[in-house]
Amino acid sequence: PLIYAVLNDLKQPQKELKDDSIYNFVERRFGKEIADYAIAPMICGICAGDAKEISVKFLMKTLFEYEQNHGGVLKGVMKSFFKGKNDSEIELSELAMKAQEEKWSVYTIKGGLETFPTVMTQHLRDNNIDLHLNTRVEEIEFVDSSLVKLKK
Repeated sequence: PLIYAVLNDLKQPQKELKDDSIYNFVERRFGKEIADYAIAPMICGICAGDAKEISVKFLMKTLFEYEQNHGGVLKGVMKSFFKGKNDSEIELSELAMKAQEEKWSVYTIKGGLETFPTVMTQHLRDNNIDLHLNTRVEEIEFVDSSLVKLKK
């Protein structure tokens, strides 16, 4: 079970390595079953490669650094979660820096973007517009500037 994998990671001693395969890393930290039945097939599907040959430092650098710097993956995750990042530690993209420098305005919709189609749907129905949601349309015909026919 997963709880044993978690406990296995917590009880493993810190091991300093320059690099390792993803398979060896997961087997060492979480156990052979997780490595065999979860990670190996996933890596094969994602990378079309062998988890025993792909570098953990390359593909899962953050997890590898957690093990090396904190003595375990879960310890590293917990420390980084509770530490958080202050604004000076967050690396901004070029676009984000430009937005900050030019003081771009940021707008949002209260309740999230989902609010827009929900309110629009309700407004149209309130004005006696017949809506057919989640319906396949095979043909659209523009009869004139104010009438559109849809063939289902």
